[in-house]
Amino acid sequence: MDCLAVIFWICESSGMGGIQLGDLGTWVVGIATAAGLAFTALTLRLQAAQLERVEDDRRRSQASLIAAWTRPIPESRPHTSNEVMIVYRNTSEAPAYDGVITIDTSSVPGAQKSPVKLDIGVFPPKHIDDRIVDIGVPVGDGLLPVGISFKDANGRKWLRAATGELSERPPLISGTRRVFGPRRREPLP
Repeated sequence: MDCLAVIFWICESSGMGGIQLGDLGTWVVGIATAAGLAFTALTLRLQAAQLERVEDDRRRSQASLIAAWTRPIPESRPHTSNEVMIVYRNTSEAPAYDGVITIDTSSVPGAQKSPVKLDIGVFPPKHIDDRIVDIGVPVGDGLLPVGISFKDANGRKWLRAATGELSERPPLISGTRRVFGPRRREPLP
């Protein structure tokens, strides 16, 4: 049984026996047009999502090449048990600005519960550096969670959490300042 015979059989069995062949052709064209529109809409949606991912990757290209971490201090470098080595790098082709490294000391017994902040300013391109920081109490193996915030060469602000997750920080609206978190704003005096 061919496709046209099946359509006629469905029409006959559903009480639509009076359907004209011209009417059937209009229905088939209408269904094909609706399917084509649905396919086009799906294709456009998939392309838009792909373009968004490409744009997101482009926007993150420099920020993804900037990181900071702790490592044990080599025995060859003089240090105390209160110190931790912070390593930070920018392997991108452009400098990053306003760099601040945040050392989470909450897991260290006797240490201050607020994080230790290290202002490193400008990260030169293709650069890796380290600093030894005294946090005031013995740090054991010296491996502590570290986050880093910075501004990329395009002026976008970024935060790499101690988990390694990279997120863009929303810009402040001119003439406002943050109050109690990122969503609530009040005018500057």
